[in-house]
Amino acid sequence: MAKNESLTGIEGAVASIKNAIVDLSSLEVITFRGNITGIVKDDLEWDKLMTKATAGSGQLKVALATVIDFDSDVRTFIADEAPPQWILDAHNAAVKSGIDSRRAVLDLIGGFLGKK
Repeated sequence: MAKNESLTGIEGAVASIKNAIVDLSSLEVITFRGNITGIVKDDLEWDKLMTKATAGSGQLKVALATVIDFDSDVRTFIADEAPPQWILDAHNAAVKSGIDSRRAVLDLIGGFLGKK
């Protein structure tokens, strides 16, 4: 059973908001580079794809990783072998997208809480 599955009404709504805020407490973007050998059918199942890559059907390396905490602390990892500009651009776009979507969710929650 999910953490808040038994809660209903306002209690469930408050619990959902609390969970959303905890989830928004940091943004993590990891950019991998490498290859994965295999056939992808229908929908891309990311978890299975990553498992295949670590089980010998491919090779992935972390090129860049960025974690931004809610208090604006930032941790960044850059592989020794500097990635090409297009990977930097893709990573930066993913970070920006994550920041923008979190900002939108916080604005939504703030608007919800601000209504009387």
